[in-house]
Amino acid sequence: MVFSEKMKVAGAQARKFLLHAVAEECRGRGIAKFLWSRACEELFACGHEQLQSSVSAANLAVVNLYSSLGFRFREVSDVYHRFTL
Repeated sequence: MVFSEKMKVAGAQARKFLLHAVAEECRGRGIAKFLWSRACEELFACGHEQLQSSVSAANLAVVNLYSSLGFRFREVSDVYHRFTL
């Protein structure tokens, strides 16, 4: 499932994909690569010149997926999430 929200980027409205996942029992079949290949093609066809992502280096499957799609890794940063009840 993919969730999105509107955000401001350089004064223009843009969309941000917040989360995407493939069910554990369906992983390893190329589904994510197929879906993201099509999504990237559509985004470029709609005039987007650049796509950005943020992934955890510990998630090797996603790092390898994005690498296979042509994404380049520019900077490393640690992001910590704090959950409170």
